[in-house]
Amino acid sequence: MKKTILFILTMTLFSSIYAQFNNLTNENILWRNLEVACLPTGNVYSTKDLRFKADTIVDGITYKKLEQTSSFGWVLSGFYRCDSVQGKTWFKLPFMDNEGLVYDFSAKEGDTIRIVNQTITTDTLHLVVQQKDSVLWGSDWRIRLTLKGTETLDTEQWIDGVGNLRGLGFSGSSIFPALCGNEELLCFHENGELLWLNPLYSDCTPMLSVEEHDSNQLSWTYERQTNILVIYNVPSSTEKQNLRIFTINGQTIGEFELKTPQTSITLSRIPNEVVIVSIFRNGKRIKGFKIVK
Repeated sequence: MKKTILFILTMTLFSSIYAQFNNLTNENILWRNLEVACLPTGNVYSTKDLRFKADTIVDGITYKKLEQTSSFGWVLSGFYRCDSVQGKTWFKLPFMDNEGLVYDFSAKEGDTIRIVNQTITTDTLHLVVQQKDSVLWGSDWRIRLTLKGTETLDTEQWIDGVGNLRGLGFSGSSIFPALCGNEELLCFHENGELLWLNPLYSDCTPMLSVEEHDSNQLSWTYERQTNILVIYNVPSSTEKQNLRIFTINGQTIGEFELKTPQTSITLSRIPNEVVIVSIFRNGKRIKGFKIVK
């Protein structure tokens, strides 16, 4: 009898954990990610914050706007919509026609989740749920999924209402084990309270890489229709300043000199994919950002 009661209580607790899903697009959440730029000259580390801010309607669909910090302040990163009943979240880059599923917490062990994460690729990625359990997050238990690609060994973990521990925008990144330029969650705040700190680090202090402190005046725009990248406020210097373009795997695919305060660069010969753009002064990286061609 006691075993039966214990079993019922255990199943009740288990069911209550999975009875509802958290809203990933909660405006009261602040993610702070540690960003790693993997370059031939060595890794460069910095942090950036992410938050959801206000609704917007795109093609008749209501989304939350994801914003992230940059040297210009908060900038638009993309559009998300979350169905907390189904446990699913979709993502859309501002210039893309269609959205793609990026999270599904309703999946069970052994299920294959098909996602289209436009931050990484427009192809469909297949992730198999290796384990579904729960983790204490703050004072609440949340669903945790451990997943891997159908033909890869590397795994990633998703937390309900948090996203991928490799970075909110990097669901499916475990399929690309050589991927450079990834992120990892450093800490997680909700309603101003620190709920989680990455156990690999001692604090959640925001930082810029040393080389980026003197580059805050640099700015850029990219016009996708014309394939023109414009760099503004290039500081005058007697040292060599150049711009290099890398694939997400760290391969150099373009290099240009910066000789004037405003420089226009045609990127028509650069492949249509996510690329890392870095600006160097005398061989030292002073600015970096990503663009999607």
